[in-house]
Amino acid sequence: MAKRVQVKMNPAGARALLNSPEVQAHILDYALAAQARTGAPGLYPADVQAGKTRAHALVKTSGYESIKHNTKTNALLRGLGAAGGGAS
Repeated sequence: MAKRVQVKMNPAGARALLNSPEVQAHILDYALAAQARTGAPGLYPADVQAGKTRAHALVKTSGYESIKHNTKTNALLRGLGAAGGGAS
């Protein structure tokens, strides 16, 4: 019978991995997919930022027109749901 394998996480290494440029590129692709599915991608800028423990991607309203469009169509929520974000 095989022995049990124990894994010990290195917190500093995990933070470095979750903030790495490769992970940032991957989550930016996800944000761009959500942005493309809003129906008006020019109104909703997508960005990625390094955080304290992991990188964060965001798609947000950029002004009055995008707020108005999102209020009428719920575009951001629909874009996230269509991108696989769990919201439908």
